[in-house]
Amino acid sequence: MKIRTGNIFESLDEVYDYYNGDIVKIVNLQQFLFYAGACGVQADWVDRSPYDGKLIAYYGRIRTKDCWEKWKATTPGVNKRNGK
Repeated sequence: MKIRTGNIFESLDEVYDYYNGDIVKIVNLQQFLFYAGACGVQADWVDRSPYDGKLIAYYGRIRTKDCWEKWKATTPGVNKRNGK
């Protein structure tokens, strides 16, 4: 089994500092799973929203660019939902 290692953050503030604030927040569970499964991109930080308790996955934007394009291409209606 191959184990991938990467950045391990101690806090969400460290994630923001590492990526200079260029963070993507994902609350759509299907998208969260797509990024992990289809693209092999794990979230840098996962937490619950203090407002509604939903999971929020935080990613450095640079890590999600290619996966976002795949998500748009394979998910019907994603452009309509994003106002395009």
